[in-house]
Amino acid sequence: MNKSIIKTIILTALAFLPFLSMAFSETTDGGQLTAEITPINPGPNTETYIHLVSYEVDLTRSYISWIINNTKQEEGIGKDSIKFVTGNVGKKVVLNIKVLTPDDKQIIKNISILPADINILWQSKGYTPPFYRGKSLVSGNSTVKLIAIPSIKNEAGQTINPAQLSYNWKVNYKDFKSGYGANSITINTGDLWENTISVDASEPNLGLVATKRIVLTPSKLKPLIYVTGPLSGPVYSNTIKDVLNMDNPETTIRIEPFFFDVQNNDPGKLDYEWYLNFSPITTKSNELTLRKPDLGGDSILNIRTIGVSQLNQTSLLVKF
Repeated sequence: MNKSIIKTIILTALAFLPFLSMAFSETTDGGQLTAEITPINPGPNTETYIHLVSYEVDLTRSYISWIINNTKQEEGIGKDSIKFVTGNVGKKVVLNIKVLTPDDKQIIKNISILPADINILWQSKGYTPPFYRGKSLVSGNSTVKLIAIPSIKNEAGQTINPAQLSYNWKVNYKDFKSGYGANSITINTGDLWENTISVDASEPNLGLVATKRIVLTPSKLKPLIYVTGPLSGPVYSNTIKDVLNMDNPETTIRIEPFFFDVQNNDPGKLDYEWYLNFSPITTKSNELTLRKPDLGGDSILNIRTIGVSQLNQTSLLVKF
């Protein structure tokens, strides 16, 4: 008598970008037959490979037929594998596999795959000046907000409201936050050289799960220095890298604390310490006016930019 083995599995697998999930179910009738799926967690529009393995029958001598969504795709002796591409999010792929063994024993396996998708967006609270067109990069000891954007559909093709999903966040593989509608978290990157963040978004009643993992690698803090004028403002097209040539009797420079963690993108909330030839200059501003002395020469200008938990030191050679 044939025994029916019914298994319902929600497959999730941790990987780097991209990282997608699905609902997976399979039934096997008539004998032992295992389906090895690569990738183990195929997402939408993903090339997928299935290889059959059995410890009861010789598949190399068995007649195997593959039907995908009611259309026969492959058949023949020893046809123990197939490649196909999954559909869009929520588009179920149904595989019917029939194995006729050399002794006329029949094994039937049915597999269904319902792809789901999820993305994680992140936003650093690091400082960027007005001209900067990109978003602030993540730095060490900085605040980062992460938002999960799931795309999960049921078998009827209806999108599940993200607010109705249950979220489970992990930061560096430790539970961080969970709950229905908890689609965002705020973290501090700390002193680690990288932070691993993962999130599961699930609809438990339907057995649907989407999972994503990303790695945030902090960038080095690197304040940049510009010459600024009373009318023109900072000349952002010309960064002073190592040497400032005092061509005019008076020059005002400005330090822009790129990616420092500040509130409301206001560089004035940071502290600045200026030193000329290692002697402190009395100012806490991120701007400094230098005046050429009667006698020329070279001087070393050091600037310390200080945040709540961040510190950077920048140096310039000033040629008076």
